[in-house]
Order: sequence, then C-alpha cells, then structure tokens
Amino acid sequence: MKRLLILTLLFVTVLGLSACKNEDEGTIRFAIWAGGKELEEFQAIVDVVNEEADGEFTIVVESIPDNYTQKLSTQVAGGQLADLVWLSQDNIYAFAEMGALYDITDLNAATETTDLEASNFYANILQTAKYDDDLYGLPWIANPVITYFNQKIFTDCGVDLPSATGGVLGTDWDWAEFKDIALEFPNGDVNHPNVGTGICTADTYGWITGGWPPVEMYLWAEGGDVLDSNFESAINSTESIAGMQLAKDLLMSGITPDVSTVWDQGFSESWLNGNIAMIMAGAADDFELRGLTGFTVDDFGYGLVPEGVDGKHHSFNWTASTVMSASTSDPELAYKAMEAMTLKFFEWKVTPPIKNGIDFIDTMLDGSKIASKPTIMEALKDARGGNYHTAYNEIDVWGFLFEPILMDPASFDPVSVAQTLEDRINTILSR
Repeated sequence: MKRLLILTLLFVTVLGLSACKNEDEGTIRFAIWAGGKELEEFQAIVDVVNEEADGEFTIVVESIPDNYTQKLSTQVAGGQLADLVWLSQDNIYAFAEMGALYDITDLNAATETTDLEASNFYANILQTAKYDDDLYGLPWIANPVITYFNQKIFTDCGVDLPSATGGVLGTDWDWAEFKDIALEFPNGDVNHPNVGTGICTADTYGWITGGWPPVEMYLWAEGGDVLDSNFESAINSTESIAGMQLAKDLLMSGITPDVSTVWDQGFSESWLNGNIAMIMAGAADDFELRGLTGFTVDDFGYGLVPEGVDGKHHSFNWTASTVMSASTSDPELAYKAMEAMTLKFFEWKVTPPIKNGIDFIDTMLDGSKIASKPTIMEALKDARGGNYHTAYNEIDVWGFLFEPILMDPASFDPVSVAQTLEDRINTILSR
C-alpha cells in the first residue's frame, strides 16, 4: 500500500512537471523599458506577432520602466534574464562582456529576411550591437541628429539659408559656414537692421545649445574621439583638442543664448517660441506636433549637421537593439521571434536603421513630418554612436568635458582638460 502511494505521488509529480514544461514551451519573455502609451503600443505589436506565429511561440512582455539596466543586471546575476531584451547602444558592450548575451552572428547570417541581413543595416549603427566583431543584437531604431531651420526667421532677419541638394539643406556646409550664417542674426543686438521685421527681434539667435548636440559630435568633426575603435583613450589627440576648441569657439561666438537661460526656459521650448533660427535635434523629435509661436510647420526646413574635416556629416545617433539572453533555452526560436518583432518595429518607430528604411518611413511619416524624409535618409549615412566600452559611463564625458565648456567657455582650456581626462580614462581602463 505504501509503495503504491509513493508510485502514485511520483506519477502525479511527473505529470505536473510535464504540464509545466509544456506550458512554458515556446514562451519567449521580452523585457523592455516602455511604460504607459508606449507599452500599450508595444503590446499591440506583440499581439499581432503572436497571432502570426500561430502557436509556434508566444511572446510575454516584461515591462521595467524604472531602474532598467540596474534591474537587468540583477536578473543576470540571478540567471533570470528574459529571452529577448531591449538595450540602448551604450549598454550592449557591458552586457556582452559579462557573458549575458547570446552571439547571434550565425543566426543572422542564415536569415532569409533581406531587410534583416547585416549588410542592409547602416554599418555605423550595426557596430553598436557588436562586441569583439560578433553580433549580439538587431538595431530597431535610429534617431540621428539633424538641423531644423525656422525659415520664417531666416526671411524676416534677412539671412540666406545654406545651399540645398535634393531638398536637403546644408549638404555641403561645414562648421565655419554654419557659424558665419548664425552670426548674421541679431544674437542680442538691438541695432541689427532687421530687428522689428516679422518675428525677428533682438532676442533672435542663430542657434541654441544647452548640452545638445553631444560634445562627441565636435570631436568627430575634427577627427577626434573619446575612445578609439580599440577602446583606448583618444581624448588627448591633436584632433580631439581641436574638437574641444570648436565647441568653445561656437559658445564664445554669441550665436546661442547663455546656457543658464536655455536651461531655465527649456531647450525645445526656446525653439518652439520662435526665437531661434536653427536647432540640432533628433530626427524623430515631434516639434511639428507641438505648440509653435510666431511660425507654422510650413516654415520648417530640414538639413544635415555641418560636415567635418573629412567631408562627412558626423551626426550623433541614438539607437537601441533587441538582444538575446545567453541562457535562452531555444536560441533559434527566440531569434525567430526577434526577427518578427524587429520587422514590426521598423513600421512603428522613426527611423528604421536600415538602408531601405525609406520604404517603411513612407508609411509612418504623415502631415508636415513627411518633408523631413530626404534629410533623415541622408543623415543616416554618416550617423554613429560612440565607442561604448563598459567604462564609458564612468568616464563621465558630460561632467569632465562638456559641462565645463558650457558653463565657462572663456576659461576652458582644451589642452589641460584633454590631459586630465586622458589620465582619468587610463586609470579607469587599467583596472
């Protein structure tokens, strides 16, 4: 009787374990930082993908809207990382280095989806999803910095726009020309000949910065960087020092309101208030959908950031990728789900980081924003992120480099700052 009871209990236990296994089979956990409306939109995409999968897999969403990377690190330590995970460009290297991510190089090489072939991604963007030249994620969004022009201010202040090619402004301007154009606006001068014409006032400035675009763009323009492609310090090079000097010169030229004023009034708000001729911001920014003062969306012009010494328009690009956990139980199935979701993302977010992304943009941009399409596609050609070593955040480029330039450009010494920051970088990298 006792033996029969034990066998019965064992049989029930096996049935229970089998049921659990079958229940979990084909389930793909997907961790994201989205919350609110974005989470609702994401869930709607998941619902469609799950339906199209027809039982082959089921994606379950795990929303982590707060302390995202910290909580992901905790999951890694506990062996609980989701099968698929969103990671921004500055975190992929760190998670790959700790062995938390699955190398999808071979899976991607075998893809039957032309849109997702590695060669179809912009190389600089795909690079952010690599570690030791191996691919660990599929980028699903790009947001290159472009230049927005208030064409009404240009007209009212009597300033000519930079030359355009194919509807894209500034295709051949450099930082010197950009500065010269910006200097033609009143920039606080009550005696400017066109003050009082339309929306041109003494408080009309040629440009605005309050920490955007990132300081890396100035370094790249002169051929420098924070870290080189081998993740060694490049900050104390002649080129990087020239990039710091470029940022300093622009801030000292008077073409932008004082940074404290910008922070007080708001970066985007200053542009929307109709007092700024040019602003450099993300291609996906929704300026056209927000309240405007003194001008309309028809007055918007779109163009590239100025080109650097190598003739390239080095636009900072924010991107994110979907990566796969190294501990996923079925990599091939998880990758299939990754591809299905990525294709849907291309139809959801501006801008798809692929060379034929224009096909997707046509269905996403509507109204006034459609006019930015040629500029976005051109900007993506040279768009890039930094060389995001694990220690990049610890280097604190903002605190040790950009904030000092912004707060006190007159006292900023590129040579001494470059040496100090290089010492800091080398100390961090040698640990």
